[in-house]
Amino acid sequence: MATIAIVGLCVAFVSMQSYKLYTQAEHNAFLSTSAFSQLVANWLVSERDRQQERVLSAAEAMLLGEHVYINVAYHGDTIVDIRAQNWDEAFFPSSAVTNSMIQRTDISFASVRGMLMIDAIVPLPGVEGAGNNVRVRIHAANLEQQIRSSKLVAALTGFLSWLAVLAVGAFARKAPTENAHLSAAVPPQEVADCIICGPLQIHTKRKTLSFEGHHVAYPPRLFHLLELLAFEQDKAFSADEIVQHVWSDTQYADANDVRQCVYRLRRRLNELQEGLGDCITNIKGFGYRFDADAVAASKHCPAKTEAEPQSSTVL
Repeated sequence: MATIAIVGLCVAFVSMQSYKLYTQAEHNAFLSTSAFSQLVANWLVSERDRQQERVLSAAEAMLLGEHVYINVAYHGDTIVDIRAQNWDEAFFPSSAVTNSMIQRTDISFASVRGMLMIDAIVPLPGVEGAGNNVRVRIHAANLEQQIRSSKLVAALTGFLSWLAVLAVGAFARKAPTENAHLSAAVPPQEVADCIICGPLQIHTKRKTLSFEGHHVAYPPRLFHLLELLAFEQDKAFSADEIVQHVWSDTQYADANDVRQCVYRLRRRLNELQEGLGDCITNIKGFGYRFDADAVAASKHCPAKTEAEPQSSTVL
């Protein structure tokens, strides 16, 4: 099923990419052809002596871009017919100028072997009557190569996605075996949601602490402060960083609140074990950090698990 879904996504991607390429090419070709045709029409009316020379120079400049063929017909005669190298002229229909009177520019599009063909019939400014127009035909935007590239990208993406599905399936079959011994010794939730610092365990999901069989629950701010420091034990957190994490729900906390919270946390840890509060250290000039060595060095004392009264301050 996964393979079928990947193939379907790749087909949809190629279709959307091809449509996007054609749409963008038509838009760009319309703008360039319209501007070129209007310029040619103005030259044919105003530049009697050098009109063909000017039109040819402009057409040659157009070939420097994506255009591969330019044909300009005026009064039944072809005055410019140039093409990019190695382009088969057999695919171009004969050029002609309509004998009817044209009131506005008419631009149409067609696709010839991956090439976008633009056919523009433009009225000459200030000229009335039948044949008052010039026909400009341009082949532009080599879409064939672009679409081939998008198909290649889609195929490569599908192949890599297929390999990824195989890898995920192999990992899913292998993972239960590798984790069997770990799961038997420690509950999965304990492994994922517990910060272990020697005999001290901080249960981040349950918001509780345990030490040698004693389980205690701290007020939210005290617990969040301990959790923050213990999670990154090598980092000293400034008062501003602690306020941002621990007092994220208020705008009125400051460094004094941090100092008071640290004092209370140390006191509660010392109640749990003598000297345990020393794990919250003050690095002068930098802030506060968690010292795991202080946990190991502390001496055991009976735990006191009575709940602390709620404070009315931002603590």
